[in-house]
Amino acid sequence: MRVLPLIANTVGQWTAQGTPADSSGNGNDLAAAHGSIVYANFDTCLQGFRLDDGTGGHSSQNSLIAPSAAVLRLTGELTMQFTFKSYHTTAQSFFACLNAGASRVLYDSFIDGAAVRLGWFDGAGARDFVPSIGWTPFTTGIHNMAIRRKQTSPGNFAIDAFIDGALLGSLTGVTPPTDGTERLTFGGFAADGFGSGYSGWIGNIRLLNVARSDADILADHNYVQRACPVALAYKGLLVNIKTKAAA
Repeated sequence: MRVLPLIANTVGQWTAQGTPADSSGNGNDLAAAHGSIVYANFDTCLQGFRLDDGTGGHSSQNSLIAPSAAVLRLTGELTMQFTFKSYHTTAQSFFACLNAGASRVLYDSFIDGAAVRLGWFDGAGARDFVPSIGWTPFTTGIHNMAIRRKQTSPGNFAIDAFIDGALLGSLTGVTPPTDGTERLTFGGFAADGFGSGYSGWIGNIRLLNVARSDADILADHNYVQRACPVALAYKGLLVNIKTKAAA
């Protein structure tokens, strides 16, 4: 099964190949924050963490949490990359770095269930990327996603979302405040005070403290797709959905 290679500026990497260990060398091994750690294969070509209740439900899913580590409390540039498939059509968070109770959020990628849009939360609050692309890209096949926060001026950032190597949309953001207690979670369980739970499969996770280029993000998608060509053959579908939404 093909996983993304370890590269410079990686602060956390979780391949989910039967282990929650951080392969970046920074020791940020994941632990179960709610439920248990469950692994699942997708189309025999990729493996990842299954973050749901075992039947695709959303109410009592598994979730993961990283150690309380300063290296993960990114307030500047970052790139988060992962492969995913959603099981449930409701508001949910892929990943978030926040404190208990969510009074401070450093970065958070979520699905806005009402607008059916990919969303982002940081020091500027919660906003949605446009256009609304519907549930098909989230629940059909499996996809590569990258969220990039790139500095445009001191304290100001452009937030770019990519699905399957294609730019979905952009937002603006500001340097988020930190209280030094925020922790990175995947599929955060709301009852534990860590955001809206993600119901789905996620793997090939890599977090970097730099803003990667468009070309690098596309190259990573192509690298994974070569190992899983059928499951990841939805880039054209996404482009068509975006074109219709913009018309």
